[in-house]
Amino acid sequence: MIYDTKCPNGLNILPCPFCGEVGELCVDFDGIYVGCVNKCCLVAPITLSFRSKRDAIYAWNNRGRKEVNILPMGRKPKLVN
Repeated sequence: MIYDTKCPNGLNILPCPFCGEVGELCVDFDGIYVGCVNKCCLVAPITLSFRSKRDAIYAWNNRGRKEVNILPMGRKPKLVN
């Protein structure tokens, strides 16, 4: 399958949280993903592969949104949006 790697209208890809460069749509055998393509980025994060550009962009832009509060032992952690 051939993918168009241009960003759809109305969607923006957020910058890499580690180096600040804008993430880019990329293609592999499984589908399309968003990743940091900065060769100087030490982490170079990528998303999983998706069938749609919108899903890949959503995964990139919403990564790490849920944070876990650290509570004393014996209490269950609470997810915060």
